[in-house]
Amino acid sequence: MTRDIIQAETANTETMVDIFGRGFADDPMFQFLSPKPDFARFVFEMTTQNYIDLQCSCVDRAGGGATLWQGPGQHVKEAVEFKAIWRGLKRFGLGTLIKLLRVDAVLSKQHPNKPHYYLFAIATAVDARGSGIGSALMQKTLRQADEAGIGCYLENSKSKNLAFYQGHGFKVIREFQPLKGSPTMYLMWREPISR
Repeated sequence: MTRDIIQAETANTETMVDIFGRGFADDPMFQFLSPKPDFARFVFEMTTQNYIDLQCSCVDRAGGGATLWQGPGQHVKEAVEFKAIWRGLKRFGLGTLIKLLRVDAVLSKQHPNKPHYYLFAIATAVDARGSGIGSALMQKTLRQADEAGIGCYLENSKSKNLAFYQGHGFKVIREFQPLKGSPTMYLMWREPISR
């Protein structure tokens, strides 16, 4: 089946937040940060538009999946609306938000010093899993990276996803716990492939 993978736009934000919120609800790191099942959705409500603005993220036109990418030399806006922070404090508590900021700070320091594409998130809708949508989403940006001769980097806390990433050329370069008691994070790198 051919997938219609397009560059994500503001009009796709709500669909993407829904895909990521559901896709990361069982993610070990999100569960460590908060046991509440809507925490992942909260995080993606705050971050998705900032990644879309970088014009590297993709979505399946039919809503089967999405990615959030950061291109070489790009930086995600850190601006978060006060009302979102207030909502997060009321719903999840100060301790959860502090843990989130601490994990983010530790992971940010692990990024390679050379230019790279960074995959912040990839998720597929539950009913689209196993249909090849994840691979189609990955290939769109991986082709761009290969054509530019630039590597790709990601962090993963779900060991069962390692084979998927390895199938796309990523290799684990480090395993560590960003905070005491947190799940293991697998830092992964992919060298560009000559096509």
